[in-house]
Amino acid sequence: MPASPATLVDLADPTGDQGKDGPAYADGLRLQLESSGDQLTATVTMAATLPAKLASSEVMGIGVDLYRPGGSESDYQLFADGEPDGWYAYLDTPTGFTRYPGTFDLVQSRVVFTVPWSALGDIRSGQTSAFVDWSRNGATTSVASADHIPDAGRVSFSR
Repeated sequence: MPASPATLVDLADPTGDQGKDGPAYADGLRLQLESSGDQLTATVTMAATLPAKLASSEVMGIGVDLYRPGGSESDYQLFADGEPDGWYAYLDTPTGFTRYPGTFDLVQSRVVFTVPWSALGDIRSGQTSAFVDWSRNGATTSVASADHIPDAGRVSFSR
């Protein structure tokens, strides 16, 4: 029987802090990191169900940044790009974007990234944060919102 995942981070974020123009599904409420064997699962929970496809005028990005100890820029980023034709997952590494090495799921109000720790340089400890960017371009006006988990800074993790 496989071991239960170890919770590395479980961080709540205030409701409604995505900005007045952003929809509820652009409001990040929680960041969770769980380690199970050689896999990391990073989950970002939103305030409302995410659309499987965004409206033709919308784009959205949800990212989880992972920093090695002492780093000022994220070493790795799990990124989900939401567009009118669906959602796509990416991994940004110190050497640039690579083919996404794991699974990516959109489950109601959650974005779930699962990747092998080896794709993240087998990082053992560091810091993390998440962000949500959303925008809609209209014929005469454009609106955008941004949310961060935590609102400022990062949180530490160790496995």
